[in-house]
Amino acid sequence: MPTIRLRSIRGRLLGLLSLSRLNASDGYVREDLLIASPTSPRLRRLTVYRRLRDRGELTLRVNATRVLSPPSGGRDQVVAALNKLASYDTDGEPNGPTGMGDHWVRIGPMKLFLDGGMLNGTAYMREPYGVGPTYQITDPHYRGLLFVPPEKLAIIAEEAARRGWQMTAHCAGEAGMDELLTAYEAAERAVGIRGKRWLITHANFTSAENLKRCAALGVGGDLQPAWLWKDTRTLLQVLGPERMTWFHPYRKWLDAGLTIGGGSDHMVRLDPIEATNPWDPWLGIWVAVTRKAEGVDRPLNLDQRLTREEALRFYTIENARLHSEEREKGTIEPGKLADLVLVDRDPLTCVEDDLRGTQVVWTMVGGRLVHQRP
Repeated sequence: MPTIRLRSIRGRLLGLLSLSRLNASDGYVREDLLIASPTSPRLRRLTVYRRLRDRGELTLRVNATRVLSPPSGGRDQVVAALNKLASYDTDGEPNGPTGMGDHWVRIGPMKLFLDGGMLNGTAYMREPYGVGPTYQITDPHYRGLLFVPPEKLAIIAEEAARRGWQMTAHCAGEAGMDELLTAYEAAERAVGIRGKRWLITHANFTSAENLKRCAALGVGGDLQPAWLWKDTRTLLQVLGPERMTWFHPYRKWLDAGLTIGGGSDHMVRLDPIEATNPWDPWLGIWVAVTRKAEGVDRPLNLDQRLTREEALRFYTIENARLHSEEREKGTIEPGKLADLVLVDRDPLTCVEDDLRGTQVVWTMVGGRLVHQRP
């Protein structure tokens, strides 16, 4: 890893410290972040988080997802890329596989980007999007983009399993999920992944068949209600209500006996509500309970709503369960890490539409107050 100038480290320390305090003010006690190759700026961010930890200044816990860029070539190149991703000799602490680190800075899943997204009409779908102006589609057969060939995807999954990685993939369309689960099934036959809690990130569209396949493998869903809030209006226009019955079907996931966790997928801008994809957890909880969407006059598939208790679990203990951390995190119990928030209203009994305006009074991480509202 190249040497990082002290001036650069100081800037990152201040920036990430400010960001962690901003997250704490909204009730986050853990951040999942993407960390790419050993020479990337994101890996330097992991170094900075570790320095903040060593200085006792972290105000949240970090679960670092390592991003694999699929290499050209065959199995040997995939193995080399996975070994490089772990970079055992970097910064005195290994950067993989999953589970390395401590309660403050932990290595999470290995992730790759399998298909495109709903935001720009590139998620890989089973049926064509249809010609139209919204995504400027002119090919009637266009179904989106698949970035990793199925044969390479299967090799990556198998070799990741051999090296102890928990795996996930950005996967938005149901055809993308078809291919991902086929690779996971191959890894199960070759190595065994059942019980390792492999994941699908986003899983915006699924199917009854794929939920059964997830259940057989013990695969969970890393979901973001912000996309239901932001994308429903456009997708209803492009895909129609029938195809939208499988858009963020939370109840169907639970009825299949699967674990799903709620998150933000935060990318652009720092305002928790006005960001490109809002990261306020209380907005996400409210969306999961009401199924309301921006610019749409009625809830989407109200039969897929969660109860308030389920929605709170969706954002707490179920996230811990996705990462095999439920013995230490996710609920307030003796023996667990003292990570909790106090809010200004009872989310189980307040007026339903008041859920989204819930404010954090204080945030505690590791038994220490890291945020207190003035």
